[in-house]
Amino acid sequence: MLSLTKAIESKFEEDSLDEKAKYIRFERLSELFTYIAAIAGVFLSVLPYQFPFERTSLYIFIFILLIFLFIWFRVIPKKYSGKTKNLIFYALSIFFVGVVIYFTRGVLSPVNFLFYLTCLAVAASMGIKETVAYTSLSAFVIFSIAIIRPEGLTIIQSLSLATLHTWGLVSTVVFGWLVFREEKRFREAGQQTRIDRVKKINKIKDEFLFIISSKLANPVITLREYITMVLSGKFGSLSPEYKDMLVKTEENSRRLELLVEDMLDLSKIETGSLRLSIEKVNIGDVIGSTLSDFSLKASEKKISLIYDKPKENLFVKADSARLHEVVANLVDNSIKYSPVGSRITIRFLEKGNFIQVVVEDNGYGISEKSQKKIFEKFYRSEDQGERIKGSGLGLFITKQLIDRQGGSIWFDSKLGVGTKFSFKLPKAVNGK
Repeated sequence: MLSLTKAIESKFEEDSLDEKAKYIRFERLSELFTYIAAIAGVFLSVLPYQFPFERTSLYIFIFILLIFLFIWFRVIPKKYSGKTKNLIFYALSIFFVGVVIYFTRGVLSPVNFLFYLTCLAVAASMGIKETVAYTSLSAFVIFSIAIIRPEGLTIIQSLSLATLHTWGLVSTVVFGWLVFREEKRFREAGQQTRIDRVKKINKIKDEFLFIISSKLANPVITLREYITMVLSGKFGSLSPEYKDMLVKTEENSRRLELLVEDMLDLSKIETGSLRLSIEKVNIGDVIGSTLSDFSLKASEKKISLIYDKPKENLFVKADSARLHEVVANLVDNSIKYSPVGSRITIRFLEKGNFIQVVVEDNGYGISEKSQKKIFEKFYRSEDQGERIKGSGLGLFITKQLIDRQGGSIWFDSKLGVGTKFSFKLPKAVNGK
């Protein structure tokens, strides 16, 4: 149990570290490509384009920018890495791009900026082939605009400006592509880590569940057997007060025994160790035997168990013991969730290659909200959950057992009217 708690606590710690690592990864890529863009600006400045400022000023600006970048990425401690720092960097980057667009006006600079954004979106959502194709097309359009609409510039100047824009376009796309691919790689690695962690937690839980339930099984059964023997009078007569206390103790021990059985079944289902012995089973006999076990419980609430027994033998392919468990769960639920003096009807239907069993009551019914979760493990209906005792495992186990025997289960219910559970199992054909 301690290991399970530690595993859950470590999950939240690792999620926090993953979030921090994401921002640090972005910083590393931002630093790399910002250096490349700054240095490229120096080399591209030799293009035969008449900038509206002195080139010396450009070089001084780039030098100051490199110093700033070094301080931003290398001097400021990593502990400040996070959403705020990244947002500031975004704002500065947009401002810088705006300045570049302003001073390199021409060849429809704002339109080229839209090319940057659309190509970045393609790089973020598509593969490398689509990204290369779309970026190449955008570069072709930029150069076409430079040739068709020189805007008072010489062809050489327009082509130089188009080269500058194309460089910015390619740099933006490569940067975006690497950022998103890096995130995808880490996200997939993190997802696999979380899957492994969940498997580990589930394994610890299953082991804990199996150990507890298996260790409880024998003592609980032994306790109930001793109580039954005392109540039978083998060790002498009992006063009415003692007998009443022992009857209540026997009832609670039986409830505890059923809970342990449910926990064992759950453990076997989730660990894949549940074994079924599928054979030819007379379903009428199994249901008749099961109903006899509940005759006393039904009579205590004055509930009528109406069994529409088939006129001829009906055989299905099933595990006899597990089929008994399925019917017992459904009938027990109907008794628990039905008022005093109501009735429960069990009948059969032949549906092609299947035999369908219907367990219908006129009890409290199930609300629409609860109907969506009724087969989930540990779910207790909010309608009667606080008043009716149970583990919330019965219907989950019932569905698992039916599914594993090649059948299916469903229900129809309405509050204040009743509930009808139906399940079907394959017929045993030719004695098999």
